[in-house]
Amino acid sequence: MLNTAFTFYGHDFGNTKVVPDRVMAAGGAGLTASAYLIDGDKLALGQLRPFESEQLATTGDAKQWQIRTEVTLVVRDEKPLASILDLS
Repeated sequence: MLNTAFTFYGHDFGNTKVVPDRVMAAGGAGLTASAYLIDGDKLALGQLRPFESEQLATTGDAKQWQIRTEVTLVVRDEKPLASILDLS
């Protein structure tokens, strides 16, 4: 079951998409009273190691494979990222 809820707010500076996160809401440690502002255009996925596949040991008729990669989050500009804390 997929429960997704989001809202678009229009304002003088454009549109803002608000997405609640169920993991943060149950996390505690001040996460329930926080909001994070993220501009997805300033983030990218960087590949440190390309996809590799390797065949592992065979068990009976089953062939086992392992797929590896290494990626990281690339922040192109820190200015459009922000947090608002203690919203209670």
